[in-house]
Amino acid sequence: MDSKAPVDDEVPLEFDGPLPERPRGRRARGPLRGRVTAFDPLTRRLAIGAGILALVALGLTTWKGFFSTASACQSRAWDAAPVAGSLPIGWTTSATQFDPNRLSLTLVGPAPVDQTSSQPVIYATVSCFADDAAGAVSRSRDAAAAEGQTVSLRTDLGDQGYTALTSSGVSYIEFRRGSVVVAIAASGAATSADVEAMATALDRQLGGTASAATPPAQPSPTDAGPSTNAPTPGPSASTAALPSPAVTAPELEAILPATIGGVPLTINSATGSSVLGTDPGSRAIAAALDTAGIPIDDFHAAEAYDPGGTIDLSIVAFRVVGMPVDDLRKIVLETWLAGNGTGVTTKTTTLGGRSVTQVDYGDGGTTPYLVPSGDAVLVINTTSPDLAAEVLATLP
Repeated sequence: MDSKAPVDDEVPLEFDGPLPERPRGRRARGPLRGRVTAFDPLTRRLAIGAGILALVALGLTTWKGFFSTASACQSRAWDAAPVAGSLPIGWTTSATQFDPNRLSLTLVGPAPVDQTSSQPVIYATVSCFADDAAGAVSRSRDAAAAEGQTVSLRTDLGDQGYTALTSSGVSYIEFRRGSVVVAIAASGAATSADVEAMATALDRQLGGTASAATPPAQPSPTDAGPSTNAPTPGPSASTAALPSPAVTAPELEAILPATIGGVPLTINSATGSSVLGTDPGSRAIAAALDTAGIPIDDFHAAEAYDPGGTIDLSIVAFRVVGMPVDDLRKIVLETWLAGNGTGVTTKTTTLGGRSVTQVDYGDGGTTPYLVPSGDAVLVINTTSPDLAAEVLATLP
């Protein structure tokens, strides 16, 4: 792997950028704020190099004459080609190449909203080893460590795997399921979250049960300081607040409670062109709107929160004019909440007399509760089920 790929510094985004990710490991008070980490792309050589290593290993083993085994092995690699609906929202396969015992994929993500940023691209190879696939992954992992990269073992992907992080912050994922080895690298505007989500999709295609990427943790509200911006959804995004008291989504503000537990809440709202940026979550939402032929400003978002932090609560509401609420719920769950994420569990439960989807990130932090209300979808972020139940009791 190329360990010298450059990477931009991590840059904090205020509300003039995209929406924030959901809060992790902290109290939910105040407008959500996040940081976006941009990763410069690895070159195509990174993904292709993994494939070449696979072919070399195959060349050392196929002479043994295990032709029937090799044939089955090749089928496993080829059958990993993603099927419709198996990729993360907004992603498509732009090129597929079938070679002996190897599948090469080029996958492209949603077009950027601003039309100036590059489109995210991911290169993946799926290679089948007739012998010692585990050894191949172990050697690749050890080689990455020897090159000074930070290697983290992955027990959540396949039977064996690792993430290698270069000194410049570029990540690469390799994992094995049985005799099949998958190598994934990013290019263009693709982020580490995109790579994680694609690893999940390919692991599932191979019969695994892993789930898509968990977005990075946010700084605490005390680090961010108070804000007057309005919320926006999406992993690696920044839910800040609207800098104006103007009501841009009155239908959403009307369903948010003005007080909870006797504490008055601040309510703000915004439309898509104000809040959707170039982060993966925003791109996914924009792609869904474009596919449905819905103008970007038909996406509405509003937030209610306690700026003083007296109660551990924030509520975000979403609505897309003309979009069925079930479709909107799926987008919010998979993009803004990363509900299919690695180590993330979701379950349907009853709270305050209503059926809700509870998202658990396994970090002991804030728990989001997802609930539809009319043609809107609300996310209640809190560590207190009692507060969530009180909010639910106020909804129409």
